[in-house]
Amino acid sequence: MATRTHPVRTLPTEICERIIDFVAEEVQYAARISMWEDEVFNTLQACALTCRAWTPRSQLHLFRFLGVDCSYKTKHPLADFYEFMDRHKPLQAYVEALLARADDYKMSAMHILPIRMPRLLPQLAHLQLIKGVLYVPSGPFFQVSMRQFTMVRELVLYKIAFYSVQDLRRVAGAMQNLRSLSVTCVSWHRPSTKPPPTSYLPTRVRLTTLRIDSEAEWAQDPRSVYFVEWLVRSGMSTSLVALYLGCLMIQDYSMFVAVEAVLRGCCQTIQEVGLSWSPNLDVDISSCE
Repeated sequence: MATRTHPVRTLPTEICERIIDFVAEEVQYAARISMWEDEVFNTLQACALTCRAWTPRSQLHLFRFLGVDCSYKTKHPLADFYEFMDRHKPLQAYVEALLARADDYKMSAMHILPIRMPRLLPQLAHLQLIKGVLYVPSGPFFQVSMRQFTMVRELVLYKIAFYSVQDLRRVAGAMQNLRSLSVTCVSWHRPSTKPPPTSYLPTRVRLTTLRIDSEAEWAQDPRSVYFVEWLVRSGMSTSLVALYLGCLMIQDYSMFVAVEAVLRGCCQTIQEVGLSWSPNLDVDISSCE
């Protein structure tokens, strides 16, 4: 309680901002997805609402990681998000990571993300697509739009279902400044008896980090083998520094040959490798050393 002899003392705003910065450093990672701890988010939100002097610093951190719903729960998904960001233009430059989420095994609106997002989020460095079915429209428009994400360095695909290996290839190879790709628990939306394509289109993307984690069924699918082969034949994986395939259980020889090709392609740059394969598969990796 304040009195005439003992007035309330307030901390300088600069010190409060340092404390807010310290709180905001507590970021957790799950499946290569960066997000706030609940307690951290609640604390930052309380700071933004408690004191006007704390609002700018709190908002700066709160808007570093944004999540959007790309499911078709409304007629025009993302419309509210677009409207909000248009009304608060100073906040656009704060966003470093965007997590776009949809419903499991249902059609999503993720294919419309590159139409307006690059303009609204000019500093976006991490793009994370989580769950749902991703339909990639035919024609060059989608890839041309994806190239507008000029600042994106990391792409995370987590539990995304693709219609075809061409769709996965077009998403992975579209952003030319991409350096880190994580393909975790992706799936094929429909079974296919057609053989994968025979062409291996080149890309300008040169990854330094690649992570692939999958179920055994995905790893044995010919489309998945083709995708791994494409990574090296397109030049995308030839500059890898870190390759993590520890949760990609290699159970057949065709996938092992594809992985071996990736290792050979980046043998001059690779520094970290994580591999695993079935004990029933008799392989010799000495040739990759």
